Amino acid sequence: MTTKEKLLALLEDSKGTFFSGEEIARTLQVSRAAVWKAVNALREDGYTIDAATNKGYRLSPDSDILSPQGIRRFLKPEYRDLDLTVLPTAPSTNALVREKANQGCPEGCVIIACEQTAGRGRYGRQFFSAFPKSSVNHSVLFFSRICDILIFTEKSFSEAGDFMTYNFDFSYLKNGAPAVTLSSFGIAFNKGAIESLGTPDQVIIGYDPDQQAIGVRARGDDTTSPCYDFAPRVKNDWIRIGAKDFMKHLSRTSKIDFLTKAKQFIAEYDEETQTLIVVIDEAHLK
Repeated sequence: MTTKEKLLALLEDSKGTFFSGEEIARTLQVSRAAVWKAVNALREDGYTIDAATNKGYRLSPDSDILSPQGIRRFLKPEYRDLDLTVLPTAPSTNALVREKANQGCPEGCVIIACEQTAGRGRYGRQFFSAFPKSSVNHSVLFFSRICDILIFTEKSFSEAGDFMTYNFDFSYLKNGAPAVTLSSFGIAFNKGAIESLGTPDQVIIGYDPDQQAIGVRARGDDTTSPCYDFAPRVKNDWIRIGAKDFMKHLSRTSKIDFLTKAKQFIAEYDEETQTLIVVIDEAHLK
């Protein structure tokens, strides 16, 4: 750690408490000049460092800048050595964590940014989070342990912990990832897509032109939208719904030609809205 980082850790641990320059120098084992330089460096970074005669320096109680040192104060002792980075702005915390993983960074790496200029949310949708009015953005690096699955019975199980819970579906590979095929005829759902919806008798189908996405949901009791038979159409583990005119419009607006040759898109099931979502873009082509 640099002198600046050590000083910030000391001040964050006792936020609002004054430390004399002599006491800081003795604690950090540096010269008084080094302390003065570190104080000025923190001020340049935006930290409010109060100075008072015969009292010394303190981190202002009103200072609200995020820092690794400040965050570590609230972590359990076993997590305080995590690789933790806090940035004022970043293109995407996910992209930075991915780079860290490629460089051999250990699991548990955390990157936090107060602003993201090229963030990506669910289904690959871009978003911009401006500083300082938006929420704090962060990404955590975890490695999946596929081999661990082999030691469990073929049932859904949970691994309780401080970070996450796993619920494995052991029929996933057999059924196939949810996918939807678009063609000049209409829409076709594979077995994975059918079962993710719960194989309802009827569905409603929506379209978001701004996001170029199709949403499919089981028909509810109070549904007033047009419905389409679903379960009764199952044939060879597929369901096909005709929509020739809509396919022409969708192919034209998405600029993806699936009229000449059918194309398959990866679909994702959103548990919260109970909707199967298909984003019509190159990134979601299977």
